[in-house]
Amino acid sequence: MKNKGFTLAELIGVIVVLGVIAVIAVPVVGKIIEDSKIETAKAGANSIIRSAQEYYANVMAETGKFTPVTLDLVDSIKDGTLEMEGTLPQGGTVSIDHDSTIQVYMIVDNYCIKANSNSDKVTAEEVEPNEEGIIVCE
Repeated sequence: MKNKGFTLAELIGVIVVLGVIAVIAVPVVGKIIEDSKIETAKAGANSIIRSAQEYYANVMAETGKFTPVTLDLVDSIKDGTLEMEGTLPQGGTVSIDHDSTIQVYMIVDNYCIKANSNSDKVTAEEVEPNEEGIIVCE
């Protein structure tokens, strides 16, 4: 009579192969997820710049002048002053100069995302919380 099934050695071999695949795949997938979060945050910073440009244009159209301003990013998004695509950051600021130069600093997870309206480059830098557990993005 013929036995059907797998031997213990075959089962252990399969488990070892699956373990090796998991050891290789988990860090790679984790890096892909982290990179996509960063790219999404960068896209969000660009959408904030576009929204701040609209804000600047609206103020100029209404008053004919503009006083440089630094806005709290989260409050400005929540109250509708600025609009953003993507996930709401934990904090940050938007500075608008009299010549319409816009500087965005925003905190997403443990990253400081920096964007400037005069440059297409958006940077993401990992930062550690200070002694009080606060992440500062400058």
